[in-house]
Amino acid sequence: VAPLVQGHRVAFYFGAGWCPQCRELEYMLPQYIKALGESKQNIRLIYVPSDTSLDFQLDRMKKLDCLELGVPFGKEANALKAKYGIWSGMESKQFQDAPTKRRSG
Repeated sequence: VAPLVQGHRVAFYFGAGWCPQCRELEYMLPQYIKALGESKQNIRLIYVPSDTSLDFQLDRMKKLDCLELGVPFGKEANALKAKYGIWSGMESKQFQDAPTKRRSG
């Protein structure tokens, strides 16, 4: 991933295709990426999935064509969720011993 993000700002997008709040804000992600690129503030948006399977994650990334990179479903995504305290409500039991309290879904 490091070569793909070199020279770019990096943003994590914690989301899931089944989440209504995620889908509500996703319409603006391509606009946001385009506006930053036009202002010479290149950004790489990295998807951190709370989807229920790898197939759902890949489908979500395909539908949101601004998502160039995704954290692999499972262990790697869960490590970022625990670190930043961002996971869905239905994942709360899984992260009850996380070092960071949940900030949002």
